[in-house]
Amino acid sequence: MRYGSDFMTLAVSRAAVTAFSLLVLSACTTLVAPAGPAAEPVLEGRRWSLVALQGEALAPNTPLPNVPYVELRDGRLAGRGGCNGIGASYELDGSTLRLGKAVSTMMACAEPTMALEHRFLQVFDQVSSWRGTDGGIEWLDADGHVLASFSESIRAEP
Repeated sequence: MRYGSDFMTLAVSRAAVTAFSLLVLSACTTLVAPAGPAAEPVLEGRRWSLVALQGEALAPNTPLPNVPYVELRDGRLAGRGGCNGIGASYELDGSTLRLGKAVSTMMACAEPTMALEHRFLQVFDQVSSWRGTDGGIEWLDADGHVLASFSESIRAEP
């Protein structure tokens, strides 16, 4: 009967090893929650680079230092308009965004850059809200039309 008891011991041992292996493997797996909506972008404390102005994308050959960008922090907007340093005050309440009068340094640059900067600064007094997009933000006017689109992935050098 020794043969029968050895067979039972072997069968029980294999079952125990299999059960233990399954337990170890299940401990190594991670449950993945279903994908939900993307997190709302944070407006303040980030550098947002302009990618489109009033529906018109920036020219693909725009030199990186000429790409306008803004940073909003503690009620102050700072950045570059493409040529000049820019600034303004702002008020933020949820999705409501009000920008104060834009100010800038007075350097002269090539005409395409100056024209872009002028158009960019003109939208400041029309901004009434903002919203997050896939990978960016948009400034909207009172009727919900997009005034400016920004991305966090482009970095203009100061």
